Amino acid sequence: MSFLRSLPLQAVSRGQESNAMNIFPKQHGAWAILFTSFIVGMASGGFAAQSLFVLAGALAAFIVYNLVITSLRRSSFAMAFAWHRRWERSLAGEILEAMALCAVAPLAAYAGSGRFGMREISAGMLCGIFFCARIIRVRYLVRLRETPIRILGYREIAYAAVFAAFAVFIFNNT
Repeated sequence: MSFLRSLPLQAVSRGQESNAMNIFPKQHGAWAILFTSFIVGMASGGFAAQSLFVLAGALAAFIVYNLVITSLRRSSFAMAFAWHRRWERSLAGEILEAMALCAVAPLAAYAGSGRFGMREISAGMLCGIFFCARIIRVRYLVRLRETPIRILGYREIAYAAVFAAFAVFIFNNT
């Protein structure tokens, strides 16, 4: 508990530079992976009150991970933070972090159905494959500077439709 008291957790207004640490991670893609995996898991196993505990635990782990990394950046462990930053920005690091967030899907499915089988595992695998493909695609587009990155285009809508159709097919046939 003394660790949390030593962290400068304050509200920071927009545009104001401060040494205060924001408790919520700013990785919008990671938030999307976390909540989408949770929703896919609930779609696979059904909703139960235990699903909310899975979501609360995943949110707590995600926020604590951000606090630890931010405190490493501000502490004397600069070398460990530099190694982590290099790892986090690598393709393997991004995929590993996405797969860790996708682990919420089988947990939410298990919480809803009360059993752990191929259907619950396939929810996590489906999310993992989808988000890993998106990470590779975004990295490819960033490297192609002349190709503009659209927020939401026909290609993204088609990917989401194929993902949803595949999810419905998998969950109805398991």
